[in-house]
Amino acid sequence: GAGLLQGQLGLTITGGTASINATGTSSTTIGNSTGTLALTSNAFNLTTAGAVSGITGYSQSSGNFGISGSGTFGTGTGAISLNGETTIASGKNLNLTSGNITLSSGLITQTGSGNNSFAGNVGIGSTSPSAKLTINGTTEQMRLSYDASNYQAFTVDST
Repeated sequence: GAGLLQGQLGLTITGGTASINATGTSSTTIGNSTGTLALTSNAFNLTTAGAVSGITGYSQSSGNFGISGSGTFGTGTGAISLNGETTIASGKNLNLTSGNITLSSGLITQTGSGNNSFAGNVGIGSTSPSAKLTINGTTEQMRLSYDASNYQAFTVDST
């Protein structure tokens, strides 16, 4: 039934819901440094007024991982592997403070209207552009068009 089991150390089970409450202590420990804490549920919610830290070796094989609110998710010197679609909420930015973004295949596409800007040089067919726009290729390097039928093509050859 929906009974109540309450222990002296803050463990409460009420109607199938378990809670751990260590009132008046600065920390609560579950398990030990060599064991495994297994949580089997449709959802796991962690609510804290402070920072969550010290989580290592986290992996998730399916489902969603979400961060709500105004907090920050960081990995220190680690990496984040995103194996699927990643959406940045409207009005928010994806900031890369250093390093590179590498796309091994596929397209980078901007839908909707908006401006794109680059502070350095841009290379098409070049990994080390020496001008604001460097286009390397042995065929047509640039096409300025009004539509698919009306355009001017530019090609620079080796002579």
